[in-house]
This record gives sequence, structure tokens and C-alpha cells, in this order.
Amino acid sequence: MTPELIEGAYFSYTEGPHLIEILSPHIYVENEVVEHLLSKSDTSGLPENIVKGAVQIAHFSWGTLVSLNWGLLGYAPGGVEYCLLPIGGPAISVGHLRLDWTGVHIRPST
Repeated sequence: MTPELIEGAYFSYTEGPHLIEILSPHIYVENEVVEHLLSKSDTSGLPENIVKGAVQIAHFSWGTLVSLNWGLLGYAPGGVEYCLLPIGGPAISVGHLRLDWTGVHIRPST
């Protein structure tokens, strides 16, 4: 399955533009999405509980949402970065775009 369309009912207050892209190389496993997000920061000097606390995982009907709270890692201005892991598809980065995650629908391409 290759995701074709992401629909969300409510956008966050953040201004665009927002880059939405399928991660490359493709990632299909939750812990690899976490590793991808954490690889973007230098967490070497931080206690493990702080690093783990900055990552949130939520499950929805369309798949899994993995988020990284940059503020908890000491980055300013912070913000939360999101990756979607749709059922049967590769991970999708939506950056800092915040949606009504319960209202998201991911349709496979035909």
C-alpha cells in the first residue's frame, strides 16, 4: 500500500508551508520510526528517561502516530514533530503539522 491522501478535519495554528513525505528509505516498524526521529538530535548528554519521555506513541484506526517533543529535549523554540505509520504502509513524516488525529484517513493508492 502506498498512501495517496491524508485528510484531517482540523489543522493546528502553525503556519505553513508543511512538507509531507514518505520517509526514505521506507520504514514499516514503530521502533524504527522512533530511531529516525531521535537520529535528528544529539541526545548523548541527556538521561534516558528524558529521551524516552520526549517520544509519544498513539494508536488509531489508521495506524500509529509517533511524535517527538523537541522542547523536552531542550531545543528552543521546541515544538512537536510527527510521523504517521499507516497500517500496511511506509512511515510518513508530517513535520510539525498537527491535525485532529482521530479524523485522519489514509487511503491507499490504486
